[in-house]
Amino acid sequence: MPGSAPGGVTVAALAGVVLAAGGGRRFGGPKQLASLGGVSLVRRAAALALEHCPRGVVVVTGAAAGEVAAEVADAGVRTAHNPAWCEGLAGSLRVGIDALPAGDVACLVLLADQVLVDRDDLRRLIAAWSAAPHLVAASAYAGAVGVPAIFPAAYRARLRQLSGDGGARALIASLPEISRVAMPHATCDIDTPADLAALDGGRR
Repeated sequence: MPGSAPGGVTVAALAGVVLAAGGGRRFGGPKQLASLGGVSLVRRAAALALEHCPRGVVVVTGAAAGEVAAEVADAGVRTAHNPAWCEGLAGSLRVGIDALPAGDVACLVLLADQVLVDRDDLRRLIAAWSAAPHLVAASAYAGAVGVPAIFPAAYRARLRQLSGDGGARALIASLPEISRVAMPHATCDIDTPADLAALDGGRR
């Protein structure tokens, strides 16, 4: 969706980071490789991000890095490996941010396991960011704010300073003003094989 948006920002200045590095301890293995409707979670998230990010998409790998990279090798995205993936989401986010194009490029951050997030959700998020491109646009769900979220280029340094497994949520919560987008779909993530089976069964 290139071109000019309502807030005067150019939507073409948007890149994406898909966090797909986890070991899936509760799942019993890297859940990003699990399949929903015949498509792996990482491939699903990468394709969704690519539809909305003209400046490209980076998939951050960690556990089972070779298999995850192979899964998206023909998907039109780049991969960046986080060797310290077990230290938490923040490290993977830093790796993804560092792999983004230079310049005034905003960043859409997605998790591979938020499988119900769809095109309409991201379009609403992008519209909110476009209307106020200096603000972080974040999803609101389950009484909190988090990702999917769009961070203006000016936030890259702050994203690099994050630590632990909280990812970007702590940063978003600390900001005095953000663009909130209600996104109930983001509440659903995949923690166990039973979670995935319940969703997959409902799609048949």
